[in-house]
Amino acid sequence: MGVVYAEKKDYQKALKYWLKSKSVKADNPVFLAGLGWVYEKLNKTDKAIEEYKLCIQADPFNHAFISHSDNWLHLRERIKRQSIHSRKRSTSTQVM
Repeated sequence: MGVVYAEKKDYQKALKYWLKSKSVKADNPVFLAGLGWVYEKLNKTDKAIEEYKLCIQADPFNHAFISHSDNWLHLRERIKRQSIHSRKRSTSTQVM
């Protein structure tokens, strides 16, 4: 159902169904990719990245993730920057 509503550009309803799907099988990479894609469409990039990270962990070669992501390169770079930023923050807090 998430796909059906996403195709109709009703991303709020699509989100509702992708979240239901994830609650049934939290490690399904197709559900995680779909959820990430809907978050992307809703301009919730941080949540999209979160779901995409889970998707990659569940299946690093997942074609659903690669095909769903409109901005794969952009998101990949943002994930890298977030990781670097988190590490820097962690290191600076340890120094203090």
